This record gives sequence, structure tokens and C-alpha cells, in this order.
Amino acid sequence: MSNEIKKSLIICQTPFQLILARAIMGDRVDYDLLIVIENNSNYEKIKYYVNFFKNKNINIKILKVNNRGVFAFKSLFEVYLYVRKNLKEKYNIIYFASIHNLYIQSIISMLDFNTIETFDDGTGNINRDGVFYVSRYGFKNKILRFIFKIEYNIERIKLETKLHYTIYQGVGNIVEDCKYINLFKKNINLNLNQYDQS
Repeated sequence: MSNEIKKSLIICQTPFQLILARAIMGDRVDYDLLIVIENNSNYEKIKYYVNFFKNKNINIKILKVNNRGVFAFKSLFEVYLYVRKNLKEKYNIIYFASIHNLYIQSIISMLDFNTIETFDDGTGNINRDGVFYVSRYGFKNKILRFIFKIEYNIERIKLETKLHYTIYQGVGNIVEDCKYINLFKKNINLNLNQYDQS
């Protein structure tokens, strides 16, 4: 990998994450966007929210995965090959939301980067009984982690996260250092699924 740090990488999986990514990155153009979506996701809706990044000439990569049964192993192998081939540079900051997701953990385990910054993945960030706070690693999970050398887990991500962007003001989150993002102030209409282009 190159020692030169060129840009950052933001990883999204859902329309909500893309909306929040837009608010976080604002007018910046010094980053790439990686979208990791499951085969049964609403791809048309994803494409709608991707248009903002296309209009800013952001480098966009889309990686499709299948999380069902034996297909999960195949998808992890495809993720491994994809990252090794397409994400070779060193990134300044990597931004992502789904800290519990094995595909995301696999990807960041292979990346060369300086800093982790995270952002909300819906209400999971503030639900103390949810997957972001209760770590469960069964036999299958441990085997996959060993085979694909997945070094990151929920605990390590939390430990290494320098900043977390949240839509929940004054509410406890996965890490202490949080920055509040007011989506409505950013002229993003969540109910109508439309952007104010001003």
C-alpha cells in the first residue's frame, strides 16, 4: 500500500446512512464512497440518494453481499477479494455506521487508515439492549473471523473511534465523543425522501 494519504472513505449500507453521510461530509470532495448492500435491499431507493454524491463527482463503489446461510461465506470471500483489489490506498479517516456488521468489520480489518469516525445507524446506537452494546460471538462467527482474518469487533471499534456523529442530541451513544448533526437544519427532508437542492 502507498504511504501517501490521499483521502478519506465513508462506508454506507442504507438510505438513512447516505442521508447522514451527506450531512457529515457537506461540501467536501476529498473522499470516496463505498456502498455495501444486501441483495434484497431496495436498490432503487439507494440509487436515489447516491445522486447527491454523483453530482459532486465523488468516487462511488458499490459492493453487493448476500447474508443468507452459506451465501454469507461466499460473500465474505468476495468482499475479501474486492477490498484487496479496489481499496489499496491509505485513507486518512474511515467513516461508517454499522459497527456490528461482520462485512463492515471485515472491510476495515483490511484497510490502511489513520482514524475511525462513526455515525448513527438508526436507533441501535441508543438502545442499550441492542446489538451495538451486546457482543455475541458464536462458533460460526469465530470461524469466519479466523478464516478471513477479521480483527475488528464491536469493542475494538468503540475503543478506536475518535468521534461519533449523531442525530440524538444529549443522549448517550456508543462512545463519549459525539458531534450532533441536525438533519433538518441541513435542509434534508426525511419524510418526503427529497433533498432541498439550495
